[in-house]
Amino acid sequence: MKALLEKLQGIERTIYDEKGGFVLFALLLRRDAIDRWDLVAAAHWIDANRKAAIEYLAEKLNGSLSPEEIVRIDRIVALSVDNPAILGLQRDLHAQGLKNGHGIATLGRRDAEVQEIRNVDFSNQEIHTGFVFALNSEKRNVELPLIPNSAT
Repeated sequence: MKALLEKLQGIERTIYDEKGGFVLFALLLRRDAIDRWDLVAAAHWIDANRKAAIEYLAEKLNGSLSPEEIVRIDRIVALSVDNPAILGLQRDLHAQGLKNGHGIATLGRRDAEVQEIRNVDFSNQEIHTGFVFALNSEKRNVELPLIPNSAT
């Protein structure tokens, strides 16, 4: 899993350089899925042309991931930057981190570490595990706690 996460982090940074930042870029495992992950992305450039954006993301994945890694990604989910689930995820990360007593880090920066999430509700889906590479409402600078990452 660590290799896949490192590759996805590289993909996110490449896309950041080519297209601009993400409001959300995450790999999520739904509770009912068995090692079939959703790549969830939201960005203004995605909103401009959703179909082209999904094709672009698929091209980036196919160019960087091995066939074994590709089959672990069930689907690419392109969300609108205004999707209320994104703000809800920010709140969940904030609450979880405060409860666990870990330090503060700003997500959404290019150098932010990958954040692991567990057992959260996202857009009416129960997420068993997730890895958040970028999360920023772009409406304000949101500071969120670091969450220990068991993948490293």
